[in-house]
Amino acid sequence: MGARVEGGFRKFDTDIHFNPTDLAHSRAKIIIDLNSIDLSSDDSEDEIKGKKWFNVSLFPNAIFQSTAIKGLGNDRYQVEGQLTIKGITRPLSVPMKVKTGSGSQVAEGDIDLNRLDFKVGEGDWADPESVALNVHVHYKVNLKP
Repeated sequence: MGARVEGGFRKFDTDIHFNPTDLAHSRAKIIIDLNSIDLSSDDSEDEIKGKKWFNVSLFPNAIFQSTAIKGLGNDRYQVEGQLTIKGITRPLSVPMKVKTGSGSQVAEGDIDLNRLDFKVGEGDWADPESVALNVHVHYKVNLKP
């Protein structure tokens, strides 16, 4: 409807093993608690947790599981994997930049997802005139050395 909505998730679990010199044994699993969505509006949060959106009563988590991590040079990587939302699993290729400094590492990146690939926004909400199809996702994860 032309209004930009920003939000995030307050709870997630990660199991990440990242070694830039041993990418074959590097891996990532991220479990996002969809009930922890923060849209700064109780009404919006209640709506998106419902059956037509995330349907958190049946599908409380979104899960990303990597299958391979490829080095691209200059601390940039491509993480191949599978994303599952609402019981639907799709392949996903995620760009990642790793910043290292004073004993810490931060993995960060951006990707656009088509919400209808995961049936997020069903019924009247499936119309791209009401809600845009693409959802821009920015992530930032502090890695323990």
